[in-house]
This record gives sequence, C-alpha cells and structure tokens, in this order.
Amino acid sequence: MSINVMVIDDHTLVREAVCRMIDSEPDLHVVGQAGSVSEGRTQLALHPIHVLVIDVSMPDGSGLTLARAAREASPRLGIVVLTMHNDDETLLEALDLGASALVLKSAPSDEVIAAVRRAAVAPDAFMATGLAEALRRRSSSDKPKLTPRETEVLDRLV
Repeated sequence: MSINVMVIDDHTLVREAVCRMIDSEPDLHVVGQAGSVSEGRTQLALHPIHVLVIDVSMPDGSGLTLARAAREASPRLGIVVLTMHNDDETLLEALDLGASALVLKSAPSDEVIAAVRRAAVAPDAFMATGLAEALRRRSSSDKPKLTPRETEVLDRLV
C-alpha cells in the first residue's frame, strides 16, 4: 500500500527537498504540495492523503491552524509538523491540536521518514523529541493556565 503525502512549507527549497526525500521511498508518494496556508487548503480539497507534513510559520497564517482544521475534517489523517521552532509552546500546541508528530527541520532525514510512516498507521499517537520535559515544565509552571481562546484574546490585545 502506498502512503499518500502532502507537503506544505513556504520555503521552496525545503519543500522540494522534503518531497524528493519522501518520493524516494518505495511506499511513500507525494500527491500534492503548497507554499502557503491558502494554497494548502486548496490542495487538501483536491487530493485524498494519508499524511500531511506541514510547517508552522507561513506568510499568510499558521500551519498549525491549517493542521487543526485538517484534523477536524479528517480524524484519521496523520499530521507531521516539520518546524525550525524548538520551543515548548510550538511542541505543546502541536500536541494539543492532535498532530501525530513534531520533527525539527534540523533532524536527520530518517527521522522525518519514520514520522511520516508512523503517522500513517498511528495518527493519534504523538511523538516529539523533548515531549516529556515539555510536559513536565507545563505542569510545574507557576503561570496561570490559559485556554487557547484566552491566549488568542491576550495576543490580540498586545
């Protein structure tokens, strides 16, 4: 069985390299790619996929927002967040939205391929380097816990 993958990343060089890397695997096939959130929405409507590989920062919005919408539309979709952001906030947001994995762009290609394959068969199981430590810091934080909506409102006020 071939695993259909879509790659959404605003950096053309990165996107094309990830697509080539995925297509070089006999069981993986890139069926669509996009360089923005809006292009990604269009591509997602056109192509049935098993796994979405998506960047966080896009010129027209957050890849995590699109990933959340994709998860709501297709609960069995595997979602791999591929990012340069190595921080608790990004990792925990990916976890909270229901992503299957968060992989840093600095990771070896084998790690990206493994995350794609794993996301295809276990889309509900989240994996990320540093997850246990981030969860520990979240639970021991002295900061009050805000809901996503409260955080959004505060961000807009700032």
